Amino acid sequence: MVALAPNEIMQLYSGIARLMSAMVEAANTRNWETLRDLENQCRPLTHTLMAREPDVELPEELKRDKLLLLKQILADDAAIRAVTQPWMDELQQLIGRANQQQKLNKAYGPGLH
Repeated sequence: MVALAPNEIMQLYSGIARLMSAMVEAANTRNWETLRDLENQCRPLTHTLMAREPDVELPEELKRDKLLLLKQILADDAAIRAVTQPWMDELQQLIGRANQQQKLNKAYGPGLH
């Protein structure tokens, strides 16, 4: 596998940061389809970084830029989770209630409880 150049590594981080920023906006507007699509676009970038970045030594200036991008990415991730986690918890409760209702229907028949 050919090692990535430092500027290619930084382009990947920049691309992830742009996508994460758009994901925050999608989460804030509860546009789940767009959020999913952006996540799908982000996934190959992160996989490429995970697989190929360890082979690349960045100059100090790029290390600082990378750190700033990582901080932005992590802040955006936290913002997305702040929006999606309550929604996911609510969804889990709805699924739990639906499962319980299904069990009651199976045990006692529909409309008898």
